[in-house]
Amino acid sequence: MDHTKQVSGSPATPVARATPAWLVYVFGSLGAILWGYDTGVIAGAMLYIKEDFALSPAQQGFVTAAITLGAAAGSLLSALIVDRLGRRRVILIASWVFLVGTTIAALAPNAELLIAGRLVLGVAVGFVAVNVPIYLAEISPARIRGRVVSMTQLMISTGVLLAYVGNLGFSPWGAWQAMVGVAALPAVAMLVGINFLPESPRWLVTRGRLEEARAALRARDGEIDLDTTIAEIQSVDAASRGAWRSMLAPWARRPVLIAILMVVLAQFLGINTITYYAPTVLKGIGFSNSASLITNVGFGLVSVFFTFLAMRTVDHTGRKSLLLVGAVLMGGAMLVMALLSYGGGLGAAGLAGVVAVAVLALFKASF
Repeated sequence: MDHTKQVSGSPATPVARATPAWLVYVFGSLGAILWGYDTGVIAGAMLYIKEDFALSPAQQGFVTAAITLGAAAGSLLSALIVDRLGRRRVILIASWVFLVGTTIAALAPNAELLIAGRLVLGVAVGFVAVNVPIYLAEISPARIRGRVVSMTQLMISTGVLLAYVGNLGFSPWGAWQAMVGVAALPAVAMLVGINFLPESPRWLVTRGRLEEARAALRARDGEIDLDTTIAEIQSVDAASRGAWRSMLAPWARRPVLIAILMVVLAQFLGINTITYYAPTVLKGIGFSNSASLITNVGFGLVSVFFTFLAMRTVDHTGRKSLLLVGAVLMGGAMLVMALLSYGGGLGAAGLAGVVAVAVLALFKASF
């Protein structure tokens, strides 16, 4: 049977052969690593960008925030096209957008082009923010789906850590262009690797490409009842078509409101300030460039370790308990930081500097 047959004008999807699971998850999560890297790299690069381009504080804010603005646009655009083009193809498009954005930003001769490059990178981040979790969820067997999807956050933290390491590695030369440009390597890896990955079985079913879906499911799960699994996917898809209307039903309003507020408030907690500006803050309280970047790598290690720890413990401790403990610790850390700053007691030397680093690390761990 020919499983690469085209249906409805769509290109063939390489699902007939089994792809090693580790390869799927590694290349599937590269988008999350790029997300983290391009988000975190500006933290150290800004120490040198602001000197090369003589940026004002407002311009520094535009350079930093451009990726977030682009991500908002990319997320919206991705949501509009993902069901039409498929998860795999949108991730492929994101790879090209990452390459274009990285090239523009790394070669930018002025702040305006750097901001433009960061905007393009943000569009790519929006693409992977929507599609990588969906793709990993739909490509994974149910028995490991939770662990695979939670890997996205770990890969984002890993990408941020790699950005901090890159900042430190290129800092002796002040080479912010290299700090930004090295992101082209995982973008190329994702661009190549995604061509060898299968399409989401669920998407194939929703597009009526049932033979390809059977091949993908067989490669993923081995000997399973394919007809039953496909029927279940069709049933879930039919039920989800009224999902937007059901979100407005009286019974759904409270959980929907909680979900939206949790996502929004998570961005107001201050994590982006630390992710983007930790070296700038540390330099402002008396640390040298190198000391700021070394300390920032420590923050990245803390983030990766505690993300991994949370993944391992969340099923035992419960989601709500971790949220409550994390919120209390984050609030306490920021309160101490605010009191130190207000009292003029911050400084690299002495106890105040140690406390400042400790509370920032506690905040990263708690987040």
